[in-house]
Amino acid sequence: MSNTVNCPLCHNNNLLKVEVIAEVDGGYLIEAYNSPGNFLIIPADHIEESADLPDTWWATFKQLLAKVPEPLEHYNISLNFGKNAGQTLSHLHFWIIPRVGGTPASGRGLASLIDTTNQE
Repeated sequence: MSNTVNCPLCHNNNLLKVEVIAEVDGGYLIEAYNSPGNFLIIPADHIEESADLPDTWWATFKQLLAKVPEPLEHYNISLNFGKNAGQTLSHLHFWIIPRVGGTPASGRGLASLIDTTNQE
């Protein structure tokens, strides 16, 4: 486990750049400070490996997903794990990405968007 003192996602070290929207035992929800309209569900403890998530994590996740302030009729859930997958912070966090119609990516899943990106 790395040093949590400088972790920007550890709630107890006062480094969060945004307000906590919701908090339950085991985790909290924030709006992504570098991506407005998208949200992060974050384990309360500094956890770096998905295998280290507590057995109760998915119940915590479900409670926090229900507290996202945007209507979540269509959305993606994403976890970037590892540098090559785009992870830049060691503290695990799950992206909630609302999807709306009328955009170039509408109706396309992440797999097709990745495929399109790889062809460019």
